[in-house]
Amino acid sequence: MIFQWLTTGGQIALSCKREYGHKKKTMLKIQRSANGKVLFTLSGRIEAEDVAELQRIFSLETVDRHLVLDLKDITLVSRDAVKFLARCEGDSIKLDNCPAYIREWIEQEKAVTVSENGEPS
Repeated sequence: MIFQWLTTGGQIALSCKREYGHKKKTMLKIQRSANGKVLFTLSGRIEAEDVAELQRIFSLETVDRHLVLDLKDITLVSRDAVKFLARCEGDSIKLDNCPAYIREWIEQEKAVTVSENGEPS
């Protein structure tokens, strides 16, 4: 995954594409507010290979920040991405504007995790 960093004031935009041929249309915009809120706005697709990079980016934020992930412009997610989003909620990262099909899939993954482990994730 290649990221192109674009910065303007308190915002950072990341555009990622695959190196091996076809372009992948994914965009991540990060906005930080004075009150400690960090808004991550994702658009396009979230696939398995994006999850590790998103985890890395989230881990760079300080503990006292309130993280919000805006999903209104997401068009496609993989199962790994859905599992990641479920873990985000478990880690108190708020999912804003989550499309209904993704929300339903997250709830199904949580139910599977509960039945497999005997306890909520």
